[in-house]
Amino acid sequence: MRLRKVKNLEKRMERLEHLLLKKKTIRFKEVFGNGNPVIAEFGIGRGEFLLEMARRRPEKNFFGVERVDSVLLQAMEKVEKETNIRYLLANVEDLEGVIPENSLSGLFLNFSDPWPKKKNRKRRLTHREYLELYDIWLQENSQVQLKTDSPILFTSSIEEISQSGHLLEDVTLNIEESPAYEDNIRTEYEERFTAQGHPIYALRFRSKKVKS
Repeated sequence: MRLRKVKNLEKRMERLEHLLLKKKTIRFKEVFGNGNPVIAEFGIGRGEFLLEMARRRPEKNFFGVERVDSVLLQAMEKVEKETNIRYLLANVEDLEGVIPENSLSGLFLNFSDPWPKKKNRKRRLTHREYLELYDIWLQENSQVQLKTDSPILFTSSIEEISQSGHLLEDVTLNIEESPAYEDNIRTEYEERFTAQGHPIYALRFRSKKVKS
């Protein structure tokens, strides 16, 4: 998808700097002013999913990571009175030393880049090297949820997760037909693909206790 050039990007980002974290070790209790659980989404796109989560669950804090500044801006400009949501402009591979150990209580991976070519499989966000990082950042037995329209990413994710010894849950080839996802929040991308009749694959798994 080609991204349009955004006018006054820097000035608009500056106006929302209270929502944007620096790429350094994050102290979530200081950021949010409370010790509520923190749930993350990596690759938030235009932010509809994470924002709706923050509105539905005001007793939790939400942390979104996006690598494209113009896309992240669109997400932040949707925020109104919500105080339980923050963002970071970064690639997931750059988050070592930024997210503290055992600081997250949940993670969403919605429509991540599938990197369909085999030579790029290590770049998929469910590759075992990423799973090891998630186990460091997540509290023990925290839930991770994946949604994708890519059969390649879905299949490889099942293989990587299973071989890494994680517990798979709620695996479905069509999220619309699974009662486990009755409270599903659709992303903009998901809305479009569902309307076109494309199935959305989904799964959940549990983090393991590890030491960094």
